[in-house]
Amino acid sequence: MIHYDGIITALQRSGGISVCFEELLSRLVRDGIKFSFDYYGISLAFGARELSPFMAEVAPRRFERYRSSRTIPEAELFHSTYYRLPRNRKQPTVTTVHDFTYERKLGGLRTLVHSCQKRRSILHADAVICVSEATRTDLLELVPACDPGKVHVVHNGVSDHYYPLDRTEFGRGGEKPFVLFVGARGGYKNFELAVRIAARLPGFDLLAAGGGALTPEERLLVGRLLPERFRHVGFASSEQLNLLYNQAHCLLYPSSYEGFGIPVLEAMRAGCPVVAVGTSSIPEVGGSAALLAATADEEELLAQIGRLEEEAERVRRIADGIEWSTQFSWEATYRNTLRIYRSIVDI
Repeated sequence: MIHYDGIITALQRSGGISVCFEELLSRLVRDGIKFSFDYYGISLAFGARELSPFMAEVAPRRFERYRSSRTIPEAELFHSTYYRLPRNRKQPTVTTVHDFTYERKLGGLRTLVHSCQKRRSILHADAVICVSEATRTDLLELVPACDPGKVHVVHNGVSDHYYPLDRTEFGRGGEKPFVLFVGARGGYKNFELAVRIAARLPGFDLLAAGGGALTPEERLLVGRLLPERFRHVGFASSEQLNLLYNQAHCLLYPSSYEGFGIPVLEAMRAGCPVVAVGTSSIPEVGGSAALLAATADEEELLAQIGRLEEEAERVRRIADGIEWSTQFSWEATYRNTLRIYRSIVDI
């Protein structure tokens, strides 16, 4: 049996990490592989009915995220969703490393604590899964004591919920065409840069999906630079987000650091051109299908968006994106993860 420590359910209501583990668990159910998944208070990201018999609610303790997970004696393997170790240190362990955002882009005491926990988890694990080659490179640089031989790259996938719609099935209802921004907006995600770029595209609105409520500073920013030209969808289901990808002129993804960057693949799978910054994992995930600026520079990103004004270029980018995205799938993620499990224990 595999024991999953679902501490991520106490840290985020939705997001790439939650999606990754839900996709893995649903396939374990399909294939009849026994597991137990601990969740802490909420399990909104893991609410699929077929998973409920395998879920175990655990009352969170003070500072739960930084403490050892409980041990299930009958489990052959332990896999934490976010850098924790089992109380029984002799239990075979797998750790997934999603990014080094704290180390690369943040700082302060919280980063020190996070990095210490992450390093301990990496060094103790029998196998380490990195979601991209870029993340593996970061790991070997920032945790040089780690044995490279136990570090494996298993790319994230992209859901089949994202696909091109028949253009006759939807319209914008008279609304102005829009550039789409998806996900968190703080710091290195460069939302302010996206707003400044949209302000120079008078033919387009800027629509932001997800990322929680706007801060007072963000409301002032869009009110000043994009009066009557900004829309925010606080939460979008996969179906709603797929529609937005299909309707958007492009996905503008100006983040200056990503461990993977799932929205890039979601957009491509849906037939939405991607304009992004060619740093960290983005060239690996977006390939030659994405329009990449060398840096998070306003002029460079505007120039890339401008290339989509040529219909032939736009059609080519859409076709290339759809084709490129097919090499990423959650089924492949699952198969590669299972292969790593079976290199450690017999399950």
